[in-house]
Amino acid sequence: MIKETVTATVSKPLAFTGSAIFTWLSIHLNLSISFLTVLSVLFVIDIVTGVGKSFRLGIKPTSKRFNIGLEYKLLVLCTVFVLAITAQGLSFDATVLLLIVLNAFLMSEAYSIVANLYTMFTKIEVEEFDVFPLLFKSVRVYLTRFLKADNV
Repeated sequence: MIKETVTATVSKPLAFTGSAIFTWLSIHLNLSISFLTVLSVLFVIDIVTGVGKSFRLGIKPTSKRFNIGLEYKLLVLCTVFVLAITAQGLSFDATVLLLIVLNAFLMSEAYSIVANLYTMFTKIEVEEFDVFPLLFKSVRVYLTRFLKADNV
């Protein structure tokens, strides 16, 4: 009884907070709420298929591995949103850049799910490709050029 009460007490504010953040991001960054919902659903599917892949390969899924994966996804997502909010604060229209990065994130999640499913069915592990270090480097180069051009 106490465990259910604690879970309900914690989960309701978290759900409300997540909903509030989605709404705020969709309004201030001109993002579709359905896009953010699809991305969230892909996060969950990727986590579930990742756990399934671990079981299929005989690797014990641990909370540490789970947390590292989740933290990485959230870190990338937060970085993207911080860049977009910063650009907006500087009166720079970063809508196209934001959409490119978020669509790459969406495709990365889809690739990860397909790779996890493939591994679950064949027991052959597929090497995952992480596009975000390349994207972040490109964004940094782009912003550096933009700032230099603005100072000239």
